[in-house]
Amino acid sequence: MKTIATIGLALLASLWLSAAQADSPKGFLAEAEVPNSLNFLPPPPTEDSPDFARDISVYWRTRTKRDDDRWLRASTDADIAKNWNTIFQESFGLAIDRKTTPATYELLDRASADVEISFNRAKDEFKRVRPYVYFNQPFGSTCLPAEEASLRNNGSYPSGHSVYSWLMALILAEISPDRQDAILARGLDYGFSRVICGVHWVSDVEVGRYVASGVNARLHASPDFQALLAKAKEEIAQVRATAK
Repeated sequence: MKTIATIGLALLASLWLSAAQADSPKGFLAEAEVPNSLNFLPPPPTEDSPDFARDISVYWRTRTKRDDDRWLRASTDADIAKNWNTIFQESFGLAIDRKTTPATYELLDRASADVEISFNRAKDEFKRVRPYVYFNQPFGSTCLPAEEASLRNNGSYPSGHSVYSWLMALILAEISPDRQDAILARGLDYGFSRVICGVHWVSDVEVGRYVASGVNARLHASPDFQALLAKAKEEIAQVRATAK
């Protein structure tokens, strides 16, 4: 016979699961509609290839960035779960949040759910070893030592941060084409932070942009995405007009 405590714990677990599911962003696409990264990405560079030699060269060159301003920016960029909606605040010229720009916030949030499905297929299949693991670097060699253990068994190819940032850059550049150069530059810079951090090869970051571009193209065939994109454009135009 279940005790009251056991029943209570089970109820709390059920409520937590329901809340977690409610907070999870729902994408625009059915899973079968999401571009499968395994169908268009090449496999990671092999160890005897010129591409891998370039990966190694870039990795060691970027180790000289440790503790400088670029390293510190990469450390801040690393926490995408916390700062994803502020990555482009300077280049976009506005803060994106649920209160002041709800349509734009929802657009990016939902698009991120679709792109995650796409890139995880390649991550799970290739399980590429991260550079700090490949070179057996000592603890604290990356810009986010607290995550080194958890990332050790998480595939390096492609870079999820690069995928997210490039997808957001493409969408925000479409919303504010007058700021597209700065937005796209920030998208590239954010992805390269993963190389500076020492947790990704440069090729991981580069193919991340392919995944983002493929998903972005597919999203534009979604009527729901198009409707919310139009709403976001109108919303941002109103916010900018009000701020003048």
